[in-house]
Amino acid sequence: MENGSFCLGGGSSKPLLEMISNKRLELKIADKWVWKDSEPATFSVKSAYGLFMVEGGEEDSRMYKFFWRIKAFHSAHVTAWKVIENNVASKVNLERRGTRVESNLCCLFRASEESTNHLFFGCRVAWLIWNLC
Repeated sequence: MENGSFCLGGGSSKPLLEMISNKRLELKIADKWVWKDSEPATFSVKSAYGLFMVEGGEEDSRMYKFFWRIKAFHSAHVTAWKVIENNVASKVNLERRGTRVESNLCCLFRASEESTNHLFFGCRVAWLIWNLC
């Protein structure tokens, strides 16, 4: 590309805009979403889960299969999953994602940052509350 020109193989150059300005795309097919990781090419939670398991490796796959087969309320699974993935809306995570927080310290004692680990394993008050559940 030189001064708005596109060089074709034989050394001649034409402005790129001139080359494409009179071209029209005429497709008689409507756009559609295609999920390439399963047959037929339609999305399913099962196919996404299978893809996730392959990418995570065999050891991760066994752990996740075990985790999701545990008999528990769905909300407990989701909460535990968020803790494992460090995806809890703690002050530290909110700050990391660009949300302004007045202080990232735990609101109870202001002695530690409010991280996922602190909320579920480090804060004495939170630990007492979790043990009541």
